[in-house]
Amino acid sequence: MKIALVRNNFARARGGAENYLINLAEGLVKRGHEVHVFAAQYDDLGDDPRFTVHKVPVWKFHSSVKNLTFAENAAKLLRAERFDIINGLSKIYYQDIYRIGDPLYICWLKLHPRGVIDKVLGFANPRHRMLLYLEKKIFEPRNHRRIIAISELDKKLVCKYYRHVDPERVRVIYNGVDFERFSPANRERYNAEVRRVFKIPMDSDVVLYISMDWKRKGYGFLLEAVASLPAGLRGNVRVLVVGKGEPEKYEKRVGELGLQENIVYAGVQVDIRRFYAAGDVFVLPTLYDPFANVHLEALASGLPVVTTAMAGGAEVIREGLNGYVVSHASAVDEITAAIEKCLSPGRREGMRAAAPASISRFTWDRSLDQVLELYEEVLKEKA
Repeated sequence: MKIALVRNNFARARGGAENYLINLAEGLVKRGHEVHVFAAQYDDLGDDPRFTVHKVPVWKFHSSVKNLTFAENAAKLLRAERFDIINGLSKIYYQDIYRIGDPLYICWLKLHPRGVIDKVLGFANPRHRMLLYLEKKIFEPRNHRRIIAISELDKKLVCKYYRHVDPERVRVIYNGVDFERFSPANRERYNAEVRRVFKIPMDSDVVLYISMDWKRKGYGFLLEAVASLPAGLRGNVRVLVVGKGEPEKYEKRVGELGLQENIVYAGVQVDIRRFYAAGDVFVLPTLYDPFANVHLEALASGLPVVTTAMAGGAEVIREGLNGYVVSHASAVDEITAAIEKCLSPGRREGMRAAAPASISRFTWDRSLDQVLELYEEVLKEKA
């Protein structure tokens, strides 16, 4: 098949959705398909001979205009060629299949803590209005043949907020994880090295947090939860923070909570498997997440996971076996209790051993098989 994949960014060290795009493109090529990627920004992948990469021009002076011009210009370029399947992975409306990889914007707006501008303007904020316009347009029946949701949570949400969406046209296809890349064996290879580089004692308990969106993914709530740990345990805990964020915004609160010695910032990292190897428990107290790849990566690496009921990743958590699900990001007492349980000597090793086996069916091959089945289904429908 000649397949077009469309997303704003086609680059490493961005986020889970970009990594999914890379894995999907590589997987399709290995299966013998012709892959074209349409993106506004890309790194050296733009020169990769395995793919044909098309530059989508955008206006960059305001994010609302950037999103609209990407959708409009991507449609123009896509119409200029014939593709068997067009798979949108960003907010575009000229496509056969739309994969919901980013949070549903209408849901996020209703959930997220508002700043001063949002409180004054509300949904009239130009950026909000544009993204809501694009999202609404995507889910109009004429602008897709199928929708891929990456969790049952997101399938329910899209049908709740966009009632004209036919549930029969929404297919849940979970992401997969590379069990060779993310493995408990990495602990022996990388644990000591990471702890040495970031000055973390070998006997410290490492609470790992990986995110490119600290506000949505509950970093502030994690700080409160760690501060609430019993003093004896808290003194030995290091929170290893990996990803893009704004530490300065949390500096005052870190000081008020007395966590200056507990927080270790690692910044954006390309090879994050090394950081899972240094962790003892992975915590993502997200306000809302369709299904972050980090849930599977952490479990495959042998880390128990603590997350919230508003994370698609909660669907693979088995209480007490491979982690815990708390009711909400702001349920600080629940997060604290879950971290305590995961770090307790009586449970720690058992949960580490159970974590990879608990998600053994979530392979990339299985996920890709399901995507290709859907492509074939849509192709027959178009014939």
